[in-house]
Amino acid sequence: MGNLTIDELQGTGSSIVNLKPLLSLASVKGYVYIDNNTKLTKLNGLQHLKSIGGALSIVKNNSLINIDNLQNLTSIGGDLDIIYNDALTNLDGLYSLTSFTGETLWIMYNDKLKNINGLQGITSVVHVYIKYNPSLINLDGLQNLTSVGGGIYI
Repeated sequence: MGNLTIDELQGTGSSIVNLKPLLSLASVKGYVYIDNNTKLTKLNGLQHLKSIGGALSIVKNNSLINIDNLQNLTSIGGDLDIIYNDALTNLDGLYSLTSFTGETLWIMYNDKLKNINGLQGITSVVHVYIKYNPSLINLDGLQNLTSVGGGIYI
């Protein structure tokens, strides 16, 4: 599959509540955008997704409480954007992510995000932006980061 966009505002869905029809999806060669879904609470249906060739963007999903169903995702070839997900409390679903070749990691405006421990497999980035997450307790998920090409902005 080239790209995957799940976005109520783009007409690809209407009040999407689950992603079960995507259960057999193992890889996406391009980007994955999960944006503007008002009733999506979990990413059930993506548990077999192992690699994304481009960016992973999870933005403005106000009811999304976790991304645990990404537990088998090991590779992202583009940026990782987790922005404006008001109910998201952690990034534990990204524990298997060990290959991140994107340039920028964006973790911003997630009001209930308490930890980023799921990012522990990322060792190298160019830029990291972790801003405006008022419930974030620590940065423990970045403990294995050994190389930053540009900067870390917190």
